[in-house]
Amino acid sequence: MPLTRQQEREIYPILDAALDLAPGKGILHKCTAQRAEYLTRMIQGVRYDSAIESIEMYKPTDPLYGVGSYANLWVEPHDQGLLATNLPSPPANLMWGIIQCAATKQSIPLKGANYNTARQRLARAQKKYPELLNPIYITDGVLSPIANYGKAAPEELLIVDIDRNPKGTLYSPTSRDEAVASQTSQKPSEEK
Repeated sequence: MPLTRQQEREIYPILDAALDLAPGKGILHKCTAQRAEYLTRMIQGVRYDSAIESIEMYKPTDPLYGVGSYANLWVEPHDQGLLATNLPSPPANLMWGIIQCAATKQSIPLKGANYNTARQRLARAQKKYPELLNPIYITDGVLSPIANYGKAAPEELLIVDIDRNPKGTLYSPTSRDEAVASQTSQKPSEEK
């Protein structure tokens, strides 16, 4: 969901101030703990949106490709408000791994993530960015789930002709037919 003008007026000054800082420095935006939680979720969303949109906007050789304008920004709630920090390499998390998978078109382990949570987050992101994120799927790895990029090559697609004759009936195998077919496929062929 896009930000309202009021949300933009509140978060963009925080983002701009944090990005103007030297790497490793941060600012504290004083607010209640509940407001800090809300702002954290909103700013992380803006950070992810910027990174996903950068995949379409920039070429792979561009430094902003796959990371967006807010890649070095890290926000988290603090006792006295919201802490916004300009980090040279912010901690990676589940959504960041999915974005990197889309940008690099390579498998990315989603360390510290749960398989079901990873699938849910990907499904939510795919609704918002279907063209960019639909080729991604999650597999359950040994230690953590893995975000994989898989786009069918034209030679992998199967083109079929569907009979649209409404009066004709289509043959549907019975369970007996399926059993016979599985038995014949398991028997070694006899040579004469």
